[in-house]
Amino acid sequence: MTRVNVNESRKEPVLAKALKFTIVIAVIGILLCVLFMAFGI
Repeated sequence: MTRVNVNESRKEPVLAKALKFTIVIAVIGILLCVLFMAFGI
């Protein structure tokens, strides 16, 4: 199981990192927008 998982992660490391990176940035951006709207900044 571990060998298969490692091989799969090596095949698409860039795409996985890019997707996680963009998702994290999107979530942070949405939270910041909600906070700014809530406080009226």
